[in-house]
Amino acid sequence: MNIPQPLWQEIEQIIVSYPQPQGAVLPALHKIQERMGYLAEEALAQIAGHLRIPQVDLFEIATFYTLLYTRPHGDNIILVCNNISCYILDSETILSTLEDELKIKAGNTTADNKFTLQAVSCLGACDGGPVMLINDQLYPHLTGDKIRRILKEY
Repeated sequence: MNIPQPLWQEIEQIIVSYPQPQGAVLPALHKIQERMGYLAEEALAQIAGHLRIPQVDLFEIATFYTLLYTRPHGDNIILVCNNISCYILDSETILSTLEDELKIKAGNTTADNKFTLQAVSCLGACDGGPVMLINDQLYPHLTGDKIRRILKEY
């Protein structure tokens, strides 16, 4: 999936706003994902070539950050915290409940492309554990029943 010309123009505007073009990597990747849905290998190759950065370096960046995707994802992204604070509060059961309800394992997308489920190391809401984030909405103090009610909203 190649980067379309109008998106290239937006990326160029991002690049010229940085003293060093390599400083524009993350903003450019975010812009590509925002417009194209994910960071396709072809798009990473185009950006790498344009910025004169090895493609493997861009792939490492894209796979390091939780909210950057190198493959298509569901319409709704569910992130479940599994850091120590949430783990102590039984985040394993929360993740297991979501896997059972969605009929997928963490790291996968439902067959109808409605949900992608991921376990992440921290959502920065330790006081509300166990927590999950669906798109931009944080859900604290989770239980199995609460998860089932929340999923019905989507």
